[in-house]
Amino acid sequence: MAVVVFADSGRRDDARALAAIAGDARTEVVTVTLDVGQRRTLEDVRERALALGARRAHVIDAREPFLREFVWPAFAAGALQPGDGLGHALTAPLIARSLTEIAALEGASAVAHGARSRGGVARFAHALHALNPALDVVTLADLVRRDGLELLGDRDRQRFSRADESLEFPTRQVGERSHGARAHAAAETRADDPLEHGNLWERPIGPSGPLRTAAASDDDDRFPPSATIDIAFADGVPVGLNGVSLDPVELVVTLQTIAAAHGVGRVASSPRGIDLDASAAVVLCPAYAALRRDVLPADLDRLATDLGGRYAALIERGDWYGLTRQALDAFAASARRHLAGEVCVRLFAGRCEISAVRAIPADPRGVAVPASTGKDA
Repeated sequence: MAVVVFADSGRRDDARALAAIAGDARTEVVTVTLDVGQRRTLEDVRERALALGARRAHVIDAREPFLREFVWPAFAAGALQPGDGLGHALTAPLIARSLTEIAALEGASAVAHGARSRGGVARFAHALHALNPALDVVTLADLVRRDGLELLGDRDRQRFSRADESLEFPTRQVGERSHGARAHAAAETRADDPLEHGNLWERPIGPSGPLRTAAASDDDDRFPPSATIDIAFADGVPVGLNGVSLDPVELVVTLQTIAAAHGVGRVASSPRGIDLDASAAVVLCPAYAALRRDVLPADLDRLATDLGGRYAALIERGDWYGLTRQALDAFAASARRHLAGEVCVRLFAGRCEISAVRAIPADPRGVAVPASTGKDA
């Protein structure tokens, strides 16, 4: 009997696809659901998958590898900006890697995923082919053609039947889908979001999220007094806050908590006006840019900025496991070794300002020296 490993995000369309695959008597289904910080009760996704006929349902805590192995390299290369939607795109190579790993573990000959847009399908196709070209890949489009599967979610599509509605499960917070600001990514994300409640880097938010404060003043009584945070960087990535070393998940969650209290982090991220809580990006991206400007020669900083744009395009098209990213990572690594120190930021009334940059200087060979200097931003 053929075994198919299915990437189950918990969406309604995924439930229908899973039921269609499991309904084939010649096929056994194993599901994989990754926790990348989305606002969803993933244990309920697992229980629903088993109820729909999955032989096994794997739920994996992938928050730290998502940040350490995907977000941080892209961040250090200068590819990420607040609300650009690339956090969503970066989940595809991570999901693809997990699919291939579980496929090897389960002896599966095929994998399946719920991407619907051309860009989303292409990102998975690139990653899966690079990781294991021998695997067959089943998409929602394949199931539509084969089984007449009717997908949901688009305007004017038929609604779920009463029986289908019984498959719903609780969520921690209802939010709209995550969308990107870059024109190329935004339309795709509207049609395709395998993690529709976002991830640690960017999450869709409603009225209860950080306030939009275009014209707030320092004494705005909606916010507590200003907060000052010293962000420690080493090798071009954040490693601690206020003198405390933190792992990536702790660092991002702590920043989100502090930033939200001061109304920092809400960004409009698509032509439809859907907002994201991008607190970590709103604080970290300008801090990192300030450190780069302070440390790198102007021509090297300009080159790094240009290559950061190329890195972003690479993420959008799904070439994460290709030679181009390896080459860009090699360049970024040569520049990143200079980027160590602390950046002091002030959060107040919906704003984030750079207060000071204290870089650790490097000798001409790129070796950091112990002395530290301070420079006001």
